[in-house]
Amino acid sequence: MTMHDPATVWRLQLLPDGIDPKRVVAFCHYRSVLGMGWSVKADPGENISWPEYVKRSKAKYGSLDPNVLRWKEKVKIGDLVWARTRPPRGYLLARVTGEWRYETTPKFVDADMVNIREVEFVSVGDISHMQDSDEANKVVQAFRRGWTLQKVNGVDNLSRDLWNQHCPSTSPID
Repeated sequence: MTMHDPATVWRLQLLPDGIDPKRVVAFCHYRSVLGMGWSVKADPGENISWPEYVKRSKAKYGSLDPNVLRWKEKVKIGDLVWARTRPPRGYLLARVTGEWRYETTPKFVDADMVNIREVEFVSVGDISHMQDSDEANKVVQAFRRGWTLQKVNGVDNLSRDLWNQHCPSTSPID
């Protein structure tokens, strides 16, 4: 991402089936990753390329999940991704720092976090109280519908401002 390329803002649901969402959020936060499931058969430690993942995914599911495709092809390094914790409800904002990879280690498989991107996180707390902020309301509403991963339009200023306010590194966003 160059100074002239604005970050795209996304929303990612961290709700794997049958796994406590708090555990998933803690898992991701501790490892500085965000991800999603749609696992394929793989040996622990096996290095799976994107073409191999696509092949195995189509064999297992009949098609490639569009969320995984967006995660790999549309989300770019430097993009911002909203996630939320619950309960109590709080919001995390992450900036993507790494390319897609398929993670085969047992801890990732057990957490159903196999389609991974490295990120740096900031915790921004409960943004739903920002009653005067149309952008905060758009973020909150984005978690009520849609795909596992979706673009959130019209929240660029809030996302950038909160990132810069809480940024854990020396990498503010212009």
